[in-house]
Amino acid sequence: MPQNEKQLSIRPEFQSGPLPFGVNGSVGRMESIVSAAGEVAGHGLRMHYVFQDLTQAKDIYGDRWQTFVANSGVVQCFSANDIFTAEWISKRLGRTTVAYSERSGASGMALASQPFAGTGRTETVDLLAPHEVMRYFAREDRHLRQLLLVSGQPPLVCQKGYYDKIKMVV
Repeated sequence: MPQNEKQLSIRPEFQSGPLPFGVNGSVGRMESIVSAAGEVAGHGLRMHYVFQDLTQAKDIYGDRWQTFVANSGVVQCFSANDIFTAEWISKRLGRTTVAYSERSGASGMALASQPFAGTGRTETVDLLAPHEVMRYFAREDRHLRQLLLVSGQPPLVCQKGYYDKIKMVV
């Protein structure tokens, strides 16, 4: 048994990798968590923050709420029913360019020489607008969708796993 306090560990010997540490927003503000939010990853901890929505995080931690999100390897989003959270998700997903083309058909003699004439334009739009975020990931969504934002990866739409709504094959 180690005698030095720095050698003590609460981690079982069979566990490897970072030690998970959960923080639920319903317990309120914890100053030690605020000061450690950006530093714990280098000390063998993986923080799991649970907020009902980003408005709750902002109410509890003020502008520091962004530190929690910025230092998260995974952000899991579902039941986004407030505009602040939906707008944040929409901005986080980013924008894309959509190309539109309008074609008009020719008739008669013009058909033989130029069957279609058309114009095109492009427009930059949100990948998902805030109202779409609120609809696709709603609590009442029959497809049970959730959005995972994994650091360094494209966004991922997954199905939530409710023990009473999904048949599990064992």
